[in-house]
Amino acid sequence: MFTSNYSAELMEIEQPLIKVSPVMTLKEKAQVKREVYMQLGNTFFKLPKIEEVMEIIKKYSIVTSEKMLRNELQSYFSQMENYTVNSDGDILLSDLINENLIRLKVSAKNWEEAIRKSASALLENDKITANYIDEMINTAKESGPYIVITKHVALPHARPEAGAKEIAIGIATLENPIEFGNKDNDPVKYIFCLSAKDQKTHLEAMSELAVLLEDENFYNVLDNSKTPEEVMDYIKNMNNR
Repeated sequence: MFTSNYSAELMEIEQPLIKVSPVMTLKEKAQVKREVYMQLGNTFFKLPKIEEVMEIIKKYSIVTSEKMLRNELQSYFSQMENYTVNSDGDILLSDLINENLIRLKVSAKNWEEAIRKSASALLENDKITANYIDEMINTAKESGPYIVITKHVALPHARPEAGAKEIAIGIATLENPIEFGNKDNDPVKYIFCLSAKDQKTHLEAMSELAVLLEDENFYNVLDNSKTPEEVMDYIKNMNNR
């Protein structure tokens, strides 16, 4: 079984239980796949040593983007579907975010107000209904602080039928970090509000977001940018680095 959040009830189930992140990178997906194989008793499955392959390639060629090459190698060697952020027809992260959906230095007293103020950009730009924000809050209350997906980062969202009008992602930084109740990843400083009309269309962009959330420079940009345009410039150029 897979879960994004342990609970007392799940711990009593007499079946293998694997904890996963709601938004997984290629590396995390490969690690989960390896753990499943190990649970099944297949000791021959192992991840390739990507860094060694990278070094061999770099000896005989010029690599224009090490990050993109590493992602492609991880995808290929772990036998997952190739991930190419520039594929024609894919909805990319830069397609779902614009300057109007970014809020910097948001002031909030608690986690609920932080979500409401962060999601207001989506509401004001007609990406969601007011009910969608309420459902974001209700979902967090019912399921716990699982929306805090990594250190200092929350990803509030709700079911598409709750009021998602258009696929979009809003970004907000908090003036003062706030406790969401996730002891491993609190306090939250960055909030990414997701509006998705279905379960599939946004997946390429979410994979790209997962890569971005591993980029320390991105957090420096969020902390030091004075305008939303500076943040968007970084996102638009992420594939060129």
